Amino acid sequence: MSLIADALFELYPNALWSVTNNEQTYDGLVWDESNEEDAPTEAVVQAKMDEIQAQRDATLYQRLRKAEYDKLNQYELMFDDKINGTNTWQEAIDNIKLRFPKPTE
Repeated sequence: MSLIADALFELYPNALWSVTNNEQTYDGLVWDESNEEDAPTEAVVQAKMDEIQAQRDATLYQRLRKAEYDKLNQYELMFDDKINGTNTWQEAIDNIKLRFPKPTE
């Protein structure tokens, strides 16, 4: 979904609207006449889009880590480590965390 769509869904979850331009910008917003609320201003929509983008940016490392964690067969790694006395699983996890560090504030 586009950023403007996410913003509009958060701001007006029950409103009917569409975005008609390919760029998915406020200029393409068509606000349905049946909505009880007036169409939001561009500033309101942009502020919500900025908020959503900031949240996405702050949590990007989590999504990147999860994608890598999902590629691991973690139970097998842990089982093999127990049998072999190795720490392959921990090394794999540490490597992912090193590649995608949690941002510092």
